[in-house]
Amino acid sequence: MRKLVEYTLVSIDGVFAGPRISGFLDYRDDAYMRDGLGQLSACEAMLMGRTTYENFATIWPGRAHPWADRLNAIKKYVFSSTLATADWNNFAGSGQLLFREGQTAKMKLVATKSFSNIVKLTYEPQYD
Repeated sequence: MRKLVEYTLVSIDGVFAGPRISGFLDYRDDAYMRDGLGQLSACEAMLMGRTTYENFATIWPGRAHPWADRLNAIKKYVFSSTLATADWNNFAGSGQLLFREGQTAKMKLVATKSFSNIVKLTYEPQYD
């Protein structure tokens, strides 16, 4: 059985998508970039939604950067009911909240890592 790693950038107030989340890029430092690239390099494939796929497919092809090298080479799986094609290499408002109101998930904090302006929190799901 393979391990599924869910990696989402979320602001402290729960926003994970939209124009304001792009400001996150200003907070990354070299240690954060190395850590993220290490995690990405350990993965065999990426699972993403249509919006992420379309954004990444316009940003990463043709760029000279270690992240670009890995993202362009990795196998990609896209879930979408509206995307007609996904041709990027190896296809097999204000912001949206990570959880819908009233929706919860039992999670256990298993690791923390601090960077100069970012804190990475690693959780594992807890099952009854």
